Amino acid sequence: MNIVIVSTAYPFRGGIAHYVALLYRRLAQRNNVKVVTFTRQYPSFLFPGTTQEETGGSELLRIPAERLVDSVNPFTWMSAAKKIAATKPDVLVFKYWLPFFGPCFGYIARKVKKLTGGHTRTILIADNIIPHERRVFDKVFTNYAMKSADAVIVQSASVERELKHHYPNKPYRMVPHPIYEIFGNAIGKREARDRIKVRDARIMLFFGYIRPYKGLSTLLKAMPEIAKRTRAKLLVVGECYGDEQEYRKQIKDLKLESSVDFRAEYVSPEDVNLYFSAADLIVLPYSSATQSGIVQIAYQFDKPVVATNVGGLAEVVVDGKTGYIVKPNDPKELADAVNRYFEQRKEGDFVRNIHDEKRKYSWDHLTKAIVELGRQPEGGKGGSEKGEGKSGKEEGRRGGRFKGGRGNEGGRWKQRLPHEHEHGGLPRSQTRPHEPKHTPQGPQPPQAQGPRPGAVPPGPGQPRPEGGAKRGRRRGWRGGRGRRGGKPQGPGGGQGE
Repeated sequence: MNIVIVSTAYPFRGGIAHYVALLYRRLAQRNNVKVVTFTRQYPSFLFPGTTQEETGGSELLRIPAERLVDSVNPFTWMSAAKKIAATKPDVLVFKYWLPFFGPCFGYIARKVKKLTGGHTRTILIADNIIPHERRVFDKVFTNYAMKSADAVIVQSASVERELKHHYPNKPYRMVPHPIYEIFGNAIGKREARDRIKVRDARIMLFFGYIRPYKGLSTLLKAMPEIAKRTRAKLLVVGECYGDEQEYRKQIKDLKLESSVDFRAEYVSPEDVNLYFSAADLIVLPYSSATQSGIVQIAYQFDKPVVATNVGGLAEVVVDGKTGYIVKPNDPKELADAVNRYFEQRKEGDFVRNIHDEKRKYSWDHLTKAIVELGRQPEGGKGGSEKGEGKSGKEEGRRGGRFKGGRGNEGGRWKQRLPHEHEHGGLPRSQTRPHEPKHTPQGPQPPQAQGPRPGAVPPGPGQPRPEGGAKRGRRRGWRGGRGRRGGKPQGPGGGQGE
C-alpha cells in the first residue's frame, strides 16, 4: 500500500515527532511510506518554547521526511498537495493534535483527493477533538479538518465519546496509544541517579512540557504532606510553557526547596531513559487530558503511575494494579495515593502487573487499523464506511453514496467495518426502501420530475433517485457527485434515507 504521512516529524522535536518516527518504521515494514513535514510548524509568536527542532536525536528518530508545508502559508499547502498527489497515495494519514492545523490539513486532504480523482483515502489520527486549551476558532478549524477525512483513529474512550458526540456518523477505529520504544533501555536506579545527580531514597517524577492543564501546581500543594510522611522527593523535568517563576514562587512559599528539584529544561531523547530509570513513581496530576504519551513512556520503563481521573488516563493506568487514579485538583487525595504507594511498598506488585498490561499497547494494532481503513471500497474510489453528513442538504451538495457517504470520492455503498453496527447505522440487510410521504389524505405518489439539461437519466430497470438530499436530486439522476459531474454511480442522492 502506498501511504503518505503528513505531520510534524524529525527534525522537529517533541512527543508527536517521536510518535510519527515509530509509526513510519512500523508501516514501512510492509508498505511504501513517505513522510511530509513542515518547513515552519508554528510562527515564533505562537511557540512558547526555546526551539522547535532537535539538536541531537537518536537514529530511530531520523526518518526521511520531506519539508514542504508552512503552516501559515496556503501557497505551500497547494504545492505540497500537488507533490503528494503525484505519488498517487492510497492512504493519506494526518496526525491531528491541534485545531490550528485544521485549515492546512483540511485543504491538503481535499486537494490530494481531487487531484487523484478520489483514489486517495484520508485518515486523521486524532489526539483530541476538543483541545485542552480552547481558542476562538477551534470548532471551525476542527470541522474543516474532520469533514475532509474518510475515517478517524482515536486512542482513548474519552476522545471516542467526543468524536461520536460531534461527528456521530464519522467512521473510526479506537486503538490505544502504543508504547514508546524510542528512548533506549532502562538502566539501574543507582547508575541513573548518579548520572542525573540525585541522591534521594524515594523519587517521584513529573516529566514533560509544563503547561497549566498538567496540574503541577496541585502536585506542589500536595508535597508538604508527602514530604512529611514519606520524605519522597519530587523531580520536575520539562520545558515550561508559561511563567516558570510562578512555580518557583510556590515552591518557596510552601518551603519545599529541599523536597522539589525543579529542572525547567527540554530533555533530549537520548537522556529520557535516565530520568525514568531513576524514578520510583511517575505522577500525572492533570486537570484535563485526553490521553498522555507520558504513561506509555512510563510503561516502557516499567514504572507505576499516579494519575488523575481525566480523559483517557484511567483507561491506561489500572487503579490498584499499575498505579492509582485520584480526583483532579485534589492535593489531599493525590498526597494520600503517593504516600500509600511508598508506605505499602507497592512497586514490586505494580511492576509485575505492568509487564502484563503493556502488551495490549502494540504498534501492530495501529498499523492494522490504518491499512484496513485505507482499503478502497469495492467498485468505488474511496469514501466513508458510515457516511458523515447530518443533513441531506449537506451531503446532496457534496454528493454521496447510498447511506450518506462522501460523494466527492465517488464509489458505491460498501460493506461496513465489522464493529460499525455497535456505533450506529443500519446493517446492509436493514436499509429501508423509499417510503412515500403520508398526509391526512393518504399516501401521495412522488411528484414526477424530469432531469435537468445535460443530466444522465436512469437506464431501463434502474431506480430513480430516492435520497433525502433535495439538492442531490436537483443535480441529476445519478445522486452522486453534485456539482462535480461524473458518471452515474447508482441510486440515492445525498444521504439516501
